[in-house]
Formats: sequence, C-alpha cells, structure tokens
Amino acid sequence: RVQCGCGERSKMASAEATGKLKGLCAECGVPATKRCGNCRKYGVCVFYCSAEHQKRHWKEHKKSCGARAVAVEQGQDPTATCSRCLQLVGEGGGVCRVEHPVRLREDGHMCFSQEEDRRSYSCSACNGSFMVVTYRTDGRVEYVGDRWCYEGAHTTKVLPEHDERRVRPHCVTLDQWKTGAELQRQIEEVDENVYSITIMGDDYIEDPEGVFDRKFPKLESLKIQVAPLRRIHLTAATCPRLKTLFLDNLLDECELTMAVPTLQNVSLYFWRAEDRPEAVVDMLAAASNLRSFESYKLWSNRHLRFVGPKLEYIRLHRAESLEHLELWAPNLQKLNLQACYDLRRVHFLPTHPLAKKLPANYRCPHRLHINVENANLSPQARHALQHPPGREVIMQGLASDDEQDMGFGMGFGG
Repeated sequence: RVQCGCGERSKMASAEATGKLKGLCAECGVPATKRCGNCRKYGVCVFYCSAEHQKRHWKEHKKSCGARAVAVEQGQDPTATCSRCLQLVGEGGGVCRVEHPVRLREDGHMCFSQEEDRRSYSCSACNGSFMVVTYRTDGRVEYVGDRWCYEGAHTTKVLPEHDERRVRPHCVTLDQWKTGAELQRQIEEVDENVYSITIMGDDYIEDPEGVFDRKFPKLESLKIQVAPLRRIHLTAATCPRLKTLFLDNLLDECELTMAVPTLQNVSLYFWRAEDRPEAVVDMLAAASNLRSFESYKLWSNRHLRFVGPKLEYIRLHRAESLEHLELWAPNLQKLNLQACYDLRRVHFLPTHPLAKKLPANYRCPHRLHINVENANLSPQARHALQHPPGREVIMQGLASDDEQDMGFGMGFGG
C-alpha cells in the first residue's frame, strides 16, 4: 500500500492515465496496474492483478480499505467508534459530521412561494443558524448557512457532558407522520428507555387521535410542536426523570397534565385553554426544582404563583390574561413581563417553606433585570416591580406615570 500526499495526486492521475502507475498485487505479489476504487478516492494505492484476486483478498483488505487507511495514518483505530458521531472512525473519509439536533433546534422565520419554501433555524448546541430551502418542482433540498452542527475530525475521547454537538443515543424524533392515528402508532413503538423524544408537525391535522401518556422511566427531555394530541399526561409516575419540557401550539382541546417534580426548564408557547388553568398551576406547584419558565401567548391563567429556590429566569411575554403574579424566587435574575396587558397585582413573598433548601448564609443576587416593555401595569404592580425586597432593579421599558395612567385598563400594547 502507498499513502499519497496531496502534492503527489496530480502525478498519480497522470501516471494512471498513461498506464504507468504500477505496483504489486496485494494477493499474489506479481506486478499489477489495477487499483482498489474505494482506496483511490482517499489517495491510497492498493493494486491487484485481476478482479478475481481482488475478491479473494477482500476478507483481509476490508479491515483497512479506503477511509480506514486514512485513520491508520492518523494514528487512530479504524474500527473504533467516534464518540461524537457514533460512526466508525474509518468511515466517511476521516470526517466527522453531526446534524443539528432537532430537540435543540429553534424555529425562525418562514417564507413560502410557488417555487420554494424557506425555513430558518438556530441551533442552541452550536449557536449556529441555517436555512433549509425546499424546491416545490422536484423536492430538492438545499442548506444555506451552517450545514452541520459539527464538522471536523473524529475523536474517541470522552466528550464533556455539556457538549451537545453529538449524536446522542436513545434520542427519538417523530416527524414522519400524516395522521393522528399514525403518530399514535409511532409513539407506542418508541422504546421505553429513551432519553429524549421530539414530536414535530408542520400544521394542524383534523383527527386529534394521539395520546401521550406512556411510562418513560428514563426520559429527560420532551419537545412537542404542532402535534394532533388530544391528551398529554406527564406525572412523576409516567416521567420520573423529566427535566426539560417544550410545548408549542398544542390543540386548544388538549387535556394537559405536566405535574412533574423533576422539571427544571419549561417552555410553553400558544397555550390558549382559558377554561383549564390548572395545567400550569399544578406544574408550578409540583416543580420545586424549576430553573426557568418561558412562555409566549399564555392565555390560560389570570393568577400565577412562582416559588422555587433555584428559579433564575421567568418570561411571560404576552400573558394577556394575567392579572395577579406572586413570586418567591430568591435566585431570580431575569423577569420578562413584556406585553402583559392587564397586570393588576404583583407580590414578592417575603418567605416560603422552601427557604429551608437554601444553603446556610445564602445571599441572593443583588440585581434583578425586569422587562415591562408594552406592559399595562396598575400603580400597585408598578411600585412592587420597582421595589422588590433586598434587590436593585434594572428596569427596561417602563412607561412614564402619565402614559401608564392613560393606558391601564384599556388593553393597549404591541
């Protein structure tokens, strides 16, 4: 075998074209001019005198064919598994490529025309952004921007736990379904020991037959976006390890339960079930380890109560029904009440039984960032937000007294 450098490839191509590139047959040792085609793609020369001898030698040669030869040259075991892409180090030309994890992908703007569909995304694993262009005429797909979450050398080293630029085993994505019944079948087929489940759709479907109430004892991350589920039942019994929950555009009639004590990060977008406020209330009561709560157009609750020693971030953007907010969150650093149009009462609770979970001599963060841009605040809510006990407030978007007095109760906003 001859490993050829980049500077030698033009000479090789010229010699091969003229029939002057020769070597010894890897099977019998006689002079030969025929080469292994797969090895040739990677600049590796392995010769054979005939197709018969190439077939005879394959059992031995396949251990170091093509890309595997490159791995050997780089000092790696070609039969080892890359800890990032989970492929053999000797596969793929020595290049490790990882797709953007769907569970960590955030939707951006969309643009549709007669010729093509354009969808933009950002990836929290690599902090990259990209656009997927689908052509309607032939179904061709093109990527613009950061095509891969990771592209580089294979590695067999143990990756840091926080590095999500990898293919994680036991992560399931359900996005190839056309009906609610088909989605339900796929949910039932998922292995109960999965770590992450992502369910995604493009638009509402008329038959909301799906139910998500199975027991997943090892599930830590669940993302459901535009899915025809009429019932989602998440409890300590069904998902005892669930930490991250992302729900977007659920059906208005969906029966939602998410009372899971282990929840740490919750995102809830476009939840309009005004007749069922208990779904959010029960979740907040159960999730004593909650670190962040993020919502957009949460219309189900007039009263919300956040209590937790670990809570750092609350976003209630356009919680248009919210009238009363109670808070005991000594570690809270950011509170976003943008476009809350009818916020009448805000109370910072002086203490709570969960205070016993705080370390001895604990001191809360000094500064609290609050965004009230386009919010409609009563005088009491305004004063409470400006003067939380023991905190210095960095306020954003606070209207003047005259503007606030004119606006309160009129439901203006933007």
